[in-house]
Amino acid sequence: MKTFYDVSMKWFSLHELEIAESTAYSYSKNLRFINEYFHGKSIYEIDKNDIQDYVKFLYSKGCKTDTITNYFKLINMTFNYAVDYEILPKGANPCYKIVIPKTEKQEINPFSETEMEKILKVKCLPWLYAGEFIAYRTGMRKGEIYALRKKDIDFNGGFIKVQKTQSLTKNAKVILKEPKSKSSRRRIACDKILMNFLWNLSNRSESVFLFPNNDTFFVPWNISSAFTDVCEMAKVPRRTFHELRHTHATVLLSHNVHPKVVQERLGHASIQTTLNTYSHLIPDMQHTAVNVFDKIA
Repeated sequence: MKTFYDVSMKWFSLHELEIAESTAYSYSKNLRFINEYFHGKSIYEIDKNDIQDYVKFLYSKGCKTDTITNYFKLINMTFNYAVDYEILPKGANPCYKIVIPKTEKQEINPFSETEMEKILKVKCLPWLYAGEFIAYRTGMRKGEIYALRKKDIDFNGGFIKVQKTQSLTKNAKVILKEPKSKSSRRRIACDKILMNFLWNLSNRSESVFLFPNNDTFFVPWNISSAFTDVCEMAKVPRRTFHELRHTHATVLLSHNVHPKVVQERLGHASIQTTLNTYSHLIPDMQHTAVNVFDKIA
């Protein structure tokens, strides 16, 4: 008897050869949870109702639509593999027309400019403060910031070249790799205050990295708890480090910077992603449009 576990592991052993290590790591974690649910169950016995019940189970646990979709995707690919390799007969994939429930989109919760002033006044670990400062003024992702090398900073041109990011392998080892998409490999123009900050950071490092750890790069393993402490000391509502990226975008948009510029700075693949993410700001911007016509006789 071939269990779902047997088939999913066989499929994954082939598929991981053609995907990024970070993606393989994510898939392996998700497959572990899927196989806990279908533990010992034969691949021949699982039908459409079983898969729909699993989707309902995930929903009942509070999983978001994107999470449920990701789990379902792996189940579907496992069954496609079973059909392709004639473990199951043609047309026997039970994933057809499974309903994925819609969950409410979680709104971003950026810091205000006043809150950021408080946060940046908190004395904390040097690597954390530097990360906060760069994230706020560039919108860079955590992995991009802590992968920065000296050669990624053009001090004459006044910009950062995002060429590397930190990524987890399937063995939970952190490596440097190129960002996934072309849009993520970008140039970010920097203000004078930030360039001076980066210059000082670069001069303090004897490594090729801006955030060194002996002969290699620094990995901010405890950044979540460390940043939570900073929020508490600053007496602002706790948010994640990633909200600094959203804060950068919202500050720019609230000061009437064109969404296309924000898209390029964040490395979004399309302007639609930027507009969808920060659409809650658009109503406030309508006042700017009205003011234009108020000035026209």
